[in-house]
Amino acid sequence: MTRAARWLRDCPSSWLTATATLCCPSCARRVYVYPGAHIEFGGGTHLGPGFGLIILAGGTFITGKRVEFRRGFRAEIAGDVRTVIGSDSVFTYDVIMQRSTSIEIGERCVLGQSVDVFEGQSRLHGLGSSMLGQGHALDSVTIANDVSVGSKATVMASLGERAGVAAYAVVTRPVPSYSGVAGVPARVTEYFGPPGGEPAGLVAKGASS
Repeated sequence: MTRAARWLRDCPSSWLTATATLCCPSCARRVYVYPGAHIEFGGGTHLGPGFGLIILAGGTFITGKRVEFRRGFRAEIAGDVRTVIGSDSVFTYDVIMQRSTSIEIGERCVLGQSVDVFEGQSRLHGLGSSMLGQGHALDSVTIANDVSVGSKATVMASLGERAGVAAYAVVTRPVPSYSGVAGVPARVTEYFGPPGGEPAGLVAKGASS
């Protein structure tokens, strides 16, 4: 029996609801769900040491098949929102996701060590109130299929198909498909998709000049 498949059997019943159908004994004390939360792990999903999941107010957390959470993954989900992760995606070490809006991650994505996935940016410019009193500019995030996010990057906007995010980059605007981004804030540095789909100012990698 896999670690994910032992979840329901071993977690305290007060933490789970009838729709939370999977459980693992080694991470039980790190899993807290609000009544009405819905949790599904696809077959072959691996929950590594330190897996942590907090779901408040009836949120949803669903993975496809063979998703790999290697070590220290943590998701904090507030509100009645959906977090969906596609099959064969990999979360390496110490990935953090904090959400009160929905997020969808496609298939075969890789998030490197200490990647942070947030839902938006803090408002800072209003002088009439404190920083905490200004709230956040929130938006749902979609990470398309076959995306790679380098170590210690921060993602606060959607990533297109096969996008590549360099290590330490801070993504504050949507990234087009087949594009590589780097820097703070992240900017498109290359395009490697079909000719004709290039972002303004770039040519397809390998295209003749």
